[in-house]
Amino acid sequence: MDRNKLGWSPSLDQHGERSEYESLVRIIARHKAFWQGLTVSGNRLNCHLSGKMSHEAFTGAQLPAVGDWCATGASFLDETNNSAAVVKAVLPRRSVVARMVAGVDADEQVLAANVDYAFLVTSANKNFNVNRLRRYMILANHGGAQPVVVLSKVDLADGAERDFVDRLQAAFPDVRYVLSSALSLTGVERIESILREGKTGVFLGSSGVGKSTLVNLLLGREAQRTGEIRENDAKGRHTTSGAGLFFMPKGGMIIDTPGLREVHVLGAEADLDRLMPSFSELAATCKFGNCTHNTEPGCQVQKALADERLSRGELDCYLKLNKELAYARRKLDKRAAIQEHVRWKKVAAQQRQLSKERGRF
Repeated sequence: MDRNKLGWSPSLDQHGERSEYESLVRIIARHKAFWQGLTVSGNRLNCHLSGKMSHEAFTGAQLPAVGDWCATGASFLDETNNSAAVVKAVLPRRSVVARMVAGVDADEQVLAANVDYAFLVTSANKNFNVNRLRRYMILANHGGAQPVVVLSKVDLADGAERDFVDRLQAAFPDVRYVLSSALSLTGVERIESILREGKTGVFLGSSGVGKSTLVNLLLGREAQRTGEIRENDAKGRHTTSGAGLFFMPKGGMIIDTPGLREVHVLGAEADLDRLMPSFSELAATCKFGNCTHNTEPGCQVQKALADERLSRGELDCYLKLNKELAYARRKLDKRAAIQEHVRWKKVAAQQRQLSKERGRF
């Protein structure tokens, strides 16, 4: 297999020819104890971490993720009696879609790496939520993937799909969208035209929006289990339990991910400003640079709210996302400082040990 068809980027050329690497693999699945990779010759390998990587990787974001390119050592048979190799390095990612992990500890969860497009799937029913889509947009834009909204289950919209499209265009005027239906196969050719040979797309969305059904249609086979629509709330049953990379008949690649219950944003304030430019332009004209857009005099945001040029929902969404992004940055900055402190403690300990050994001679 030509590695360009596997999603190789010319930017990785300088990293892919080192003599100590036996093979380059692209990660196509993660299992509990190991990862599965595909070599450019089409062989599957069970990929295990080296001892060095296991001890030095402080965060989950530093470990291999589906879509990553990894350099491995010589192959061997592992305890499952399958071909395996030890991962020596994760090559630099040209794009990454990651979210903050919920909880006390600050960490990133990489959902997919080295992707060209992030297909944000939402269904044309009660699941449709512009604010949730904004969260996915921030993840895609911050990680360097081009977002494409997929409005699924349009056959269930009872003729109201135009209303959903109008809401999409109003909130995201510069983002492409695709209407899709598993019954009529609407949207399949459009997505195939986007995911050309060598291109990778990740499918993101809540549980039950139809991601796996759409993936199966694009692959022409049932690669992911699907569930029926529930009658009480029009949601599909969540069936995907882990991310996986699949190859389309026409050459593109798909990374399907489990449905996300919560989308904890990760990004920069600039990502939010690009996503909601009308708000950021108003905020830039406020009298005070540190305006909180509440009760300050000369607040242009509050003025636009009173004039109904800005909705309360947009204001609340912007303020909430901005607060979450700032919180995520503080947590990650604190974690980085702790990691740096630990690293220098190890360096100091090694220097002391080296000095002791020299003193013995």
